[in-house]
Amino acid sequence: MEKLAYSKFQTLTDLTKSGMNLFLHLVFLSDEAGNVIRYSYQSAREELGMIPQSYYNARNELEKKGHIRVNMTGNITIIGNSLSEIKKGYIYLNKNYYHSEAFYALKAKVKYLILDFMYNSGVAGRYVRRKKELVSDLSARLNVTKRQIRNYMQPIRKCMDISISNGCYIITPKKEYFRHKYVQNPKEVYQKHNVKEVLHNEGFQCTDKQASDMVRVLRQYSIKGSDLVKAAFHNAVIGLVHYGFKEIQLREVRARKHHKQAVSVPFFHKLFKNSFSSFNVVGKAPQVPETLFSPFVYNRGSEVKAAYAYTI
Repeated sequence: MEKLAYSKFQTLTDLTKSGMNLFLHLVFLSDEAGNVIRYSYQSAREELGMIPQSYYNARNELEKKGHIRVNMTGNITIIGNSLSEIKKGYIYLNKNYYHSEAFYALKAKVKYLILDFMYNSGVAGRYVRRKKELVSDLSARLNVTKRQIRNYMQPIRKCMDISISNGCYIITPKKEYFRHKYVQNPKEVYQKHNVKEVLHNEGFQCTDKQASDMVRVLRQYSIKGSDLVKAAFHNAVIGLVHYGFKEIQLREVRARKHHKQAVSVPFFHKLFKNSFSSFNVVGKAPQVPETLFSPFVYNRGSEVKAAYAYTI
């Protein structure tokens, strides 16, 4: 989901830097229902540069303040970013600058101002408002002094042109910072994240490139029918886990020793083609769960360690 509802964005005024970074990234990784499968501290370290303690502190902050909900299995649900709210107005997060180290390093309130200015710039490409009105409004929203608002404006000048004319602020985002998309297909980012998290939890070592190669089949076969392709993809992931660890005890031993089995992308493609061919012959694919990888979500509260459960 590359869209953040503006109504939800307005509630992010009191987040820390790590909390803001994590929330924006979780929104970007979520599906249309706001669900994120098992965002682990390993992913936070690779994608956001967070150490484990910073990740858990940020996640607990977001949960405590009512921005996310974390269930027993570690799945995360974004609260308040529904499609109905997005239709009223949204901030587009698929910008290269929003996923850069320079943006991550900014203070949370500076990020808030950048996102707010981008939203208000709209199609006109600039935001014009009376100086006193803008500073007073932002001061009240962020619960800081007017002097602090002016100080927050300084780092923003790097990515936005800010000038004053006839008592008005004229704020224009620089095209070189906001022109380029972060990814061409945001849905593939969500699917790639799910593949990596699921396989990692199942005892596999899956690199970013391997996950990309696996997800690419969804785009390559899209003309064949989305439900059919999703079912074949889902079945191939199940087959990969099944053939990788035919014995549950072996999986548990490797998990305890932190020894991950290398995933075989060619074998995955073979399983996918076999599944797709068999479904295509029959002409009716099995029902695809609403959350594509939900059968893999491990039910940690169960007494039977091999049990799996649908969640979210």
